[in-house]
This record gives sequence, structure tokens and C-alpha cells, in this order.
Amino acid sequence: MKLTKVRRAFTAAAVVGAAVLVPFASAQTASATSSHCEIYLHNQGYIVGAKIKEACSYDTFVTQVYCLSRLNAIISNGTHVTTACRYARD
Repeated sequence: MKLTKVRRAFTAAAVVGAAVLVPFASAQTASATSSHCEIYLHNQGYIVGAKIKEACSYDTFVTQVYCLSRLNAIISNGTHVTTACRYARD
């Protein structure tokens, strides 16, 4: 009975550890890609404020869905949104 509880505790710790470590493992070093996203949107006529800067900061393949969802909430043109997030990621 105690062995089962110990296994459950180790399993829970492993899941929590993985949930904490995966974002760090998949994160890229800071680069100018988020500024490419911001510049693209500025050139399309959008005012680049805090919300757009936050959306463009999601610049990895793993976090691209956050970029898309944040920009879709602000910008109605889907082409501009996908292009900006692609610039943030590339």
C-alpha cells in the first residue's frame, strides 16, 4: 500500500517537473524576431502598443498559438495576424 502511494507521489512530481521544465527547454534566446512582428504591423498601419508587443513576444513554434490568439483579439485581418506571428517566429 505504501509503495503505491510513493509511486503516485513520484509520478505527480515528474508530471509537475515536466510541466515546469518544458517551456524552458523549448524557449529560444532573445532575438530581434519580435521586433520584426511589430515593424510589420506598424507598416500595415496598426498602432503598436502594449498588447501587440505582448503578442509578438510569443516567438517560438510552441507558443505561436498564443501569438495568433492574442493578435486575433486585436486585429480583424487574418492575413496580417498570421504574417506577423510568422515574422515573430522566424
